[in-house]
Amino acid sequence: MHITKDTFIKIINTIRDQSDFDSKRALETGSVMGCDLDPYNNSRLVNLLFKLLHEKFLPQAGVCKIQQFCFDLDFGRQGLDQIKDPVANLWEELVSGLTKIKS
Repeated sequence: MHITKDTFIKIINTIRDQSDFDSKRALETGSVMGCDLDPYNNSRLVNLLFKLLHEKFLPQAGVCKIQQFCFDLDFGRQGLDQIKDPVANLWEELVSGLTKIKS
């Protein structure tokens, strides 16, 4: 499967936007209901998108850099403040890794 840089960026940004939207709605709904509430579960869709991305960028030693970026680094918002476009930077890092594997 061929995934372009533009498509990759759109997928990651869409997952981020949906995650942000779901978190905001859960907080708002929980506030109205007077309890912690997380009614959204988009894991099937997100897992499918990661499966598609894994067709190009296989996890190495059981570690997926894309999932780490999304969930551990909060889509590049944690610890990557100095990078202008963290998603594009992730793309470049992943593509660079593919080149090294083929060499």
